Amino acid sequence: MSIIVFEVNVSFWLYMVTEKKEPESLILPLVVELVDGIILERRLVSNGVFN
Repeated sequence: MSIIVFEVNVSFWLYMVTEKKEPESLILPLVVELVDGIILERRLVSNGVFN
């Protein structure tokens, strides 16, 4: 689950970088999204949604 979210965020981040946006302002949101995805995935695993 988090892997799919992470891939989408990476592609969006790369798009923003190629659009000459400030990458420094995008790294923190990317990390936050990744951590949120990992927490969500672990929560689903602990609930037995994923084995």
